[in-house]
Amino acid sequence: MSRVDTKSAEHGAKLVPAAKAPDSPSKPGFTAEPAPNRFTAEAKDAWASAPETLRSEVLRLERELRAGIEKYRAAAARDEATILELRNEIAELKREKQETDYTTEIVMKFAADHPRLEELSEDIVFFLDSGRAEDLAEAYELAERLNPAARPN
Repeated sequence: MSRVDTKSAEHGAKLVPAAKAPDSPSKPGFTAEPAPNRFTAEAKDAWASAPETLRSEVLRLERELRAGIEKYRAAAARDEATILELRNEIAELKREKQETDYTTEIVMKFAADHPRLEELSEDIVFFLDSGRAEDLAEAYELAERLNPAARPN
C-alpha cells in the first residue's frame, strides 16, 4: 500500500506513488545486545543488522555453552582436588611401606642372631610400645629375662 501524492492528484496529474524517504543507514529499531566477544570485527559490524531471531538464538547458544563450560570447570576442580588427595595418600602409603620394609629388614637381621625372637615377640612388642625398652636388643633381653629358656635335660 503506497501513499499517493495528493497535491499532484488535485492538479490533474497522474497518480504516482509518493517518493519514499531515502533509506537511513541500517539502524535497528531496538537496542541490540552487543555481539559476542569472540566475533570477528566484520561479524560484529553485521550483528546489528542481523535478524532478531538469529541474534537471540546465537545469544542463547552462547549462554548455554558458557553454562556447560562452567559446569565442567566445577567438575574438573572437584576432580583435581580428589586427584591431589589421592596423590597425597599414595605418597603417605609409599612412605609407610618404606618404613615397614626398613623395619622388616632390621628385624630379619636381628632374628638371624636371636633364635627366640618369634617366641618372645609379644613381650618384645610390649617393652617397645610401653617405652620400657629403647630398642629391639634391649626389649629382647628383657623378654628373655622374663621368660628364661627351658634348660635341656
